[in-house]
Amino acid sequence: MSLDSLPRPRHGLLLGLALVLLLIGAAHLAVEVFLDHERRQAEDAGFDDAGRTAEAARLTLLRTLDVVQVLSRMSQERATLAAEGNAAAVAAMEALARQVARRRAFGILQVALVGPEGRVAWSSEERWQTPVDLSDRAHFRAHLPGPDGIPPDRLYISEPLVGRVTKLPTIQASRVVLDEVGRFAGVAVISLDPFDLSRLLRELLPDEAGVISVIREDGIVLARSQGAAATGGDRLEPDSPAMALLRSGREGNFHAIGSPGGRTTYSAIRRVPDSPVYVAAGIAVAQAAAVANRLRTMLRAGEVALALLAFGTLGLFHQRRQRHANQAALATAKTLQRQLARVLEGLPGSAYRAELDAAGQLRFLYGSSSITGLTGLSLAEARDLPAWLARIEAAEPPDALQGLHRRAAREGRQMVDVLFRRPDGTRCWLRITVQPVRRHPDGRVELVGYVADVTEQREAFSAVVNSAKLATLGEMATGLAHELNQPVAIMALAAENTIRALRRRGPEAIPDALRRMERIGALAQRAKAIIDHLRAFGRTDPGPLDAVSVAEAARGAAMLVGAALREAAVTLVLDLPPDLPRVRGRQLLLEQVLINLLLNARDALLEGPSAVRRITLAARPAETPAAGAAVVLTVADTGPGIPAAALPRLFDPFFTTKPTGQGTGLGLTLCHGIMRSLGGEIGAANRPAGGAEFRLLLQAAGAAAAEPAAPAAPAAAVP
Repeated sequence: MSLDSLPRPRHGLLLGLALVLLLIGAAHLAVEVFLDHERRQAEDAGFDDAGRTAEAARLTLLRTLDVVQVLSRMSQERATLAAEGNAAAVAAMEALARQVARRRAFGILQVALVGPEGRVAWSSEERWQTPVDLSDRAHFRAHLPGPDGIPPDRLYISEPLVGRVTKLPTIQASRVVLDEVGRFAGVAVISLDPFDLSRLLRELLPDEAGVISVIREDGIVLARSQGAAATGGDRLEPDSPAMALLRSGREGNFHAIGSPGGRTTYSAIRRVPDSPVYVAAGIAVAQAAAVANRLRTMLRAGEVALALLAFGTLGLFHQRRQRHANQAALATAKTLQRQLARVLEGLPGSAYRAELDAAGQLRFLYGSSSITGLTGLSLAEARDLPAWLARIEAAEPPDALQGLHRRAAREGRQMVDVLFRRPDGTRCWLRITVQPVRRHPDGRVELVGYVADVTEQREAFSAVVNSAKLATLGEMATGLAHELNQPVAIMALAAENTIRALRRRGPEAIPDALRRMERIGALAQRAKAIIDHLRAFGRTDPGPLDAVSVAEAARGAAMLVGAALREAAVTLVLDLPPDLPRVRGRQLLLEQVLINLLLNARDALLEGPSAVRRITLAARPAETPAAGAAVVLTVADTGPGIPAAALPRLFDPFFTTKPTGQGTGLGLTLCHGIMRSLGGEIGAANRPAGGAEFRLLLQAAGAAAAEPAAPAAPAAAVP
């Protein structure tokens, strides 16, 4: 027997089989890891999409609740004005409420005031005639005083019901109304349209495969994007993941099986701040799941093929699997991009995406078509930056538009209001908000921006400013009348003495008569200056942005409040250096801010036992890192100071430390808004030596606009 005829060992075959099995096992493990990665990616994408949708729904609902809060405060103010007998102001507020309800703005159906006994005292509903009893309604009973006699002061949202005044399905938002001494005086009720709310939620969804719900913290569903009448008023299952999050008061993500179609959805729940309401968004990602299932089937077949065809088939299948995975990932990315685009198109404003390169060149990458509705420009015209800038007639703050995107890339979120001229000649105020979202190693920065129409908001603020100005003039009327009466009386007496002297002494009295006539002329000029300043201060148009003399604005404010301060035995000290630079602003608005601060300081001095009642209005040039050359104005008093608990809320709307009926809580809010519109800042603090100090920072208009030199003089004191 030759050696060739001996049986050869099968070590090579076994090694080959072992290698094949090893490769199959490794491939199987790789497939499982890949599929798990794909599953996690699909899940992350689903939760991200649900979170973005829930955030958009939260912002939409928050806008409506902000209007509800404003109307509630209006109802409280109406009750206060009615108690004071101010029928004209009450009628104006009622007319405004009817206008909001008639236009169905923000889904508002009705604004009503319910008396303490539970009967409707007033309603914006034009069909309302006789009182309606709401004493059994939960949105009334939720505000009844407790055992300590103090009514709960919180926003209450009812479950869907049929309103007894409107006779329509509504969601009632209510808040307590207090009388002048803080006792329970009734409830302000704002009726919301659940159908309009469902429509707004539905517009936020990229397709019909998702659902958005508005849920009260006790699990009652107030509205859904799909069928408000059928699903509003439902209650979540006690053992559902969403109910568990509500009970814990937390936000979060969870899987849900149910509507639509019984499919698994990736859901996110978010709380609406300062309210008992949450929003939940569920997004079905069936397409991503289908891709993963197809990949799983194909890869299992590939494992069998590997066992039969060994190494060559394994390599071939791997290439095929990789190609399909890339195609699936591309399809998923395109689908998500289309869904995101639909969400952006549904927003009330216009969103855009841009890129700023390392050299500071801006390139627009995307813009939603809703920009056409805002500006009247096509998407292509809106991307033409020079043409866009040519239509901007003003900006607030004044220098915020220049280098807006470069500043956002460098410092973070930036915002500016611009007066825009549309192609049809109409003008509107647009608010542009920009913030960076990604920074690349090569210096490029990706930015996102949002453009919203704030014309109505600014008109409302302007109306409030003018109303506050008229209220200030009314408060100072008595003192100003005395201020004018004094020179007029002296002029009349001087004229009578002149006539009497000329009749008795003839030509000998002419020198004395001339001196008296010069005295009359000086007094007439003083009266004319006061009247001219009053006429300018009462104008509704504050004039254009210009280089303003801080000293002139301070002296103008001192002229108007001087009588009121003297009547309160308050000394006003003006410390105004002669070399102050001019600042960028509007003189009338700056005077209004100073008048508000001076009158507030007077009120604080009248409250305290201070033996020295003194207000110091001082100005100094300054340098700031952001604005460069600037002027700092301070209004300091010797009063009791500001309570520490009130300092953080000092500029909040409707917040006041004055007794009920002596303040609306809007004066400092208006000062803050005016300073922001001038590109300046305002702040407050307590002085170590006692008393409060308000600090105004205004950007200098430039060296060329410096005030003319004046002879040096000591600080002026006005008693």
